[in-house]
Amino acid sequence: MSLADRSAYNYYSDYVEKGYYNRIIAGNITQVLQVDSIVADFNDYPYQVRTYARQMIIRQSNVTESRLSRIVVWLTPAVPTITPTDS
Repeated sequence: MSLADRSAYNYYSDYVEKGYYNRIIAGNITQVLQVDSIVADFNDYPYQVRTYARQMIIRQSNVTESRLSRIVVWLTPAVPTITPTDS
């Protein structure tokens, strides 16, 4: 968290408030996020960076796998705006 901007802290606080981390611990769940690739376009402003990843939620009974795609738009060098686009 020390290398992230304020938006990462806001996401973290929101998850804490909703009990997300407590449910993961209570359910003995493991979560794995595996980044497949990152595509950046720095030719046009605002800059866009798309991240492709896989998320695995591992429980004793099953494994749930999701493919994720996220677009981050940099309006200024220090403040990205994250737009989820799950595929």
